[in-house]
Amino acid sequence: MKFWVTALLMWMAHAAAFQLTVFDPSLERVLGYAALEGNVLRLQLVEDNAGSVAGSFVLDGGGTQVLKGTLSDGNLNFNFPQGNMSLARYAQSQGWTLQVTRVGGSQRATPTKKDKDKQKR
Repeated sequence: MKFWVTALLMWMAHAAAFQLTVFDPSLERVLGYAALEGNVLRLQLVEDNAGSVAGSFVLDGGGTQVLKGTLSDGNLNFNFPQGNMSLARYAQSQGWTLQVTRVGGSQRATPTKKDKDKQKR
């Protein structure tokens, strides 16, 4: 029984371990934020932005990886170690569904809990 409880806790921790913050190339402005909720990767992007971006990925175990990418018409593409691919394709390869929401205005460099709660509404 103890094994199954431990396995369930590890699975739950894995399911919520992925986060992404999308910055402009200078890392001064947040253009988007994504977090994994179950099997849905919920991405919120600031409207009317295009061009080069940097993505800060928080992975299992708390490791962080920053990747260069592009944003065009609400589509994010990153230079993953496996090659250039869209965030939608990456999510699909992980068994996740990508849900994108557009929000207005620029955001602070570090979204607060209050900001995240407001964006969920």
